Amino acid sequence: MLRRIALIVLIFVPAGNLEAQPDPKRIAQLVSDLRSQDVADRVGSAQELALIGPEARAAVPALISVLNDSDECTIHSGPFSFQRRNVKVREAAFEALATIGMDAVPALSAAILNDNDAVCEAALWSLAKIGPKARVTLRHVEKAAERHNVKIRRAAIEALGAIDPVGDFSIPILRTCLTSDDNNCAEGAVIAIAKFREHPRTIPILLTAMTSTNPAVRGRAAIALGAIGRQREQCIPALLVRLQDDGSYEVPGGCVSAGMWVKQNAIDSLVQFQAASDQVIPEILKDLHDQRPLFARETLHSIPLFQPTPPGTAAAVFQYFERVKKLRLKEMKQPNSTPDFGLEFEAIKCLANLSNQTQEFVPRLREMFAGTDKVSKLEAAALLAAIDSKSNPKALEYAISQIEWLSIDPAEILDFAEAKELRKHRLEIYPGIEPHVVQEMVLSTLCSNLTLAEKMLPKLLTWYDELAFDIWLKRSVITTAFARLGPKAKAAGPSLIADNNNPEVIRAVLALGPEMVPLLILESRKDPYGRSWTTPELLNLIADFGDQALPAVPVLTDFLKSRTLVERLGAVQALGKLRGLPDQVVLELISALRDKRCAVRAAAAHQLGGFPSQADLIIPQLLQSLQDDYGDVRAAAIASLSQLRIKRPEVRAGLERRQQDSNPAIRLLADEALNLLESVVD
Repeated sequence: MLRRIALIVLIFVPAGNLEAQPDPKRIAQLVSDLRSQDVADRVGSAQELALIGPEARAAVPALISVLNDSDECTIHSGPFSFQRRNVKVREAAFEALATIGMDAVPALSAAILNDNDAVCEAALWSLAKIGPKARVTLRHVEKAAERHNVKIRRAAIEALGAIDPVGDFSIPILRTCLTSDDNNCAEGAVIAIAKFREHPRTIPILLTAMTSTNPAVRGRAAIALGAIGRQREQCIPALLVRLQDDGSYEVPGGCVSAGMWVKQNAIDSLVQFQAASDQVIPEILKDLHDQRPLFARETLHSIPLFQPTPPGTAAAVFQYFERVKKLRLKEMKQPNSTPDFGLEFEAIKCLANLSNQTQEFVPRLREMFAGTDKVSKLEAAALLAAIDSKSNPKALEYAISQIEWLSIDPAEILDFAEAKELRKHRLEIYPGIEPHVVQEMVLSTLCSNLTLAEKMLPKLLTWYDELAFDIWLKRSVITTAFARLGPKAKAAGPSLIADNNNPEVIRAVLALGPEMVPLLILESRKDPYGRSWTTPELLNLIADFGDQALPAVPVLTDFLKSRTLVERLGAVQALGKLRGLPDQVVLELISALRDKRCAVRAAAAHQLGGFPSQADLIIPQLLQSLQDDYGDVRAAAIASLSQLRIKRPEVRAGLERRQQDSNPAIRLLADEALNLLESVVD
């Protein structure tokens, strides 16, 4: 996507001068196209204006008028025709206004008060995307939160959480929204309140929300408490109470039990707070007696998260494992049945992580291993390997051979089905008996034990390279194993870096350690179309190694000279993360303040605030940026001067001049920066 954006950005620059500003004639043409009768033309024009960003500020009035567009268009398709509102046009327009940023704030503030609900809602979403720079509109957003239209209230809640940097103004308003009859409004209010992590009222409000009669509010509050991670002594008892949530009701419009959702969120947060296992596991083991598979499945997922597990935990899980196995064997004998293998494999994965308590079950597993039921043999092999590979050294080899055998001859797993039609029916109705699912479950079981995963590393590398990209679940399991092994799996580095980038691959590459930096540098020097990573993501991944990535500074510096906007922007953002060479990095960021694109200048100004040791060099440059033509650059310079927290007459004078800025949002930022400087102790 970023490559496509980079190519589209080049459309706006004249031939022979790739660094020139977008042609004003082109912007005027796009504004004219916004009034076209063709919906596709109007959407395309708004999207192009969004790509131009702050430099398209001349288009703000036209884009605001598009928000008011509720005309209907008739779409013809053969003998039929139908009407639809121009929703896509409005969506593209508020996206463009959001990317224009500061210069669009005054017009959007006025649009909130528009009687047209669609205009008000679109303006609120735009302001939420702009973020704290739009804080001047808080009073208008508050009024929108009181309107009867549910969609407007949702958008106002989102905007309050996004544009209020502190929370003193927004938290009282959001608290009243927790009792909304609309689940989306109530959930949105919890999410917005949780953004004010350091505010003293946040945790008390969330603890109160944990007792709400609305399961959506309870579930979101449980997530938020774990993410904030403070006041452990108050939060843990409230989360333990939520483990007893009643699961007899369903989420409106959904298929997931609300009680299970609240419980699982509470468990995840208890893990974050490192709650004692003897407090948690007895509660969650109760769900193994629940008749609904979802509750048992989530319980089996959760048990290994709490270590050390209390005595008797593995016995309870193994008892459940044998119970569901008997049910599955009984179902297999019945015609037209669809036996559930999933719960058995979930129990196996759980037991594999409790191997210090499972030695007593080895004789029973060996009986299964010697049986004729192929699925049972596979389960026993995987679990024996996880429990005790020393006492049964062939178990691991057998489990691996079973996985390979399944991939070669997948039909074998369905031998128990006598008729082809029955096999087809089972594959369509219940995909859990498909061979690749069984293979993934066994693979996950083996990889869950780090000792075994380390022994299997050569085999895992082979599998990872051989698996097709579309078999994402198997690759995901192996990627997670590499991440857990960390530097021990550094041999996987080239394969991971050559893979399509996704969050799991990024986490795994970071876990492998700083030895990956040279490989990433080599990847960055490839032709852009010869690698799987987009440049900004690749550069940011390098910078995520922190000061261990300092050898990459010359590479990042080279990208500052790129002819492509997104590459220069990615280099600036990456350089800002490297604090180990402040002299060199600051000079490069200062050079980026002279970039001809305002997005790069704003990013550079923003990053300079993180280098207080170079304040003497930085402050004069930021004071010059206060005179920039574009509001985003001026706002970033003000933010960095505030971050440096250095009282100097020239800094005060520069900020006081911004108090007279033509943009009201800039004036507000300057006021706050001056107030902050007053609180700094000399």
